[in-house]
Amino acid sequence: MNRGFLVILSGPAAVGKSAIASMVLADSSLDLHRSISYTTRQPREFEADGRDFFFISKHDFEDMAVKGQFLETSEFEGEKFGTRSAWLERKLDEGTNILATLDVPGASRMISLFDGPRTMSFYIRPTSEAEMRRKLALVDIEDIEERIQLAREQAPLASRFDFIIENSNIQLTADQIRTLIHHAQTCGLKDPSVSKGTVFRAGSFLVS
Repeated sequence: MNRGFLVILSGPAAVGKSAIASMVLADSSLDLHRSISYTTRQPREFEADGRDFFFISKHDFEDMAVKGQFLETSEFEGEKFGTRSAWLERKLDEGTNILATLDVPGASRMISLFDGPRTMSFYIRPTSEAEMRRKLALVDIEDIEERIQLAREQAPLASRFDFIIENSNIQLTADQIRTLIHHAQTCGLKDPSVSKGTVFRAGSFLVS
């Protein structure tokens, strides 16, 4: 059995990561499954443990973190999230194709641990800082300037990703990612001729 493909998707706030991930996951031909994180937050209506998240207490989360069981962790609105190394390794060894949507530092750490011919990483970036500011305002984010500054600080990490895609259109960006994943799956590995940090503009497939 071949090891599963790991697809890592990241980018700054309000760039459309979640929407793009949903579109890519909806393509049944790719046979991709969403990475399931551990979290300390309470389940919402219709969420199920082990399907949407692994819901655990803050004490248990901290205990797992101290034992080094998470390969990446993040915090949002006071609740913690993390990807368990053993879970991801087991799924990939079973031949399951996994898509992980992470913040930029978490994605960077995952790349450093799992990079290889069957790992594909995508950094989604806005077309401009002004466009990012506009989208943050649309989703009623209060700390817009802090998010902009964080994006500036994390931008150098983009060079660690296989592909950098400027998201001028969510549908076109998702289609481009789907095409690149499909090509890699057909070949059995990602294109070794593509250099790290290759920039694509959604829909154009032009390398800058």
